[in-house]
Amino acid sequence: DDLRNNSAWNHRYFVVERTSDLSDPAIVEREADYALRYIERAPSNQSPWNYIKGVARKVGFARVPQARAACERHGQAEPACVEALALFDANTGSIE
Repeated sequence: DDLRNNSAWNHRYFVVERTSDLSDPAIVEREADYALRYIERAPSNQSPWNYIKGVARKVGFARVPQARAACERHGQAEPACVEALALFDANTGSIE
């Protein structure tokens, strides 16, 4: 219920990583979509951005286009979302 509860996000990652195949693009898409619903409610909340980063790691961020779109949208918002910009720039000057 508490979208800012970093421990809950960490626990979700722990469970998903151990019960699912995070190299499966369908699983990554499902989990990214889940996190993006919370990002839309609180864009500056670092926890779901970090969650997306973790679940996208094995398949590569380029294979999670909905996250890239969210980074671009929130990074260009006024005021810009620092978390979106950080994720966008973390890997070679573009989206991680």
